[in-house]
Amino acid sequence: MMQIGVETVWQVIDGSFSGDKKTMKQLKMLLREIYLYYGVTAEDIKNEMERYKLLLATLCS
Repeated sequence: MMQIGVETVWQVIDGSFSGDKKTMKQLKMLLREIYLYYGVTAEDIKNEMERYKLLLATLCS
């Protein structure tokens, strides 16, 4: 199971997933691709916005 949340006012995306080990690995890669596609702006990085921090956390996990 995978859940993706998109909050349009604050422009935040989050996700969670569960399943057996193989499924979890696949869903983790999919969530990572979603975060990479969603991207961050130069302003997000400069101001260390939540959107940027969430991307870093996802890529580091």
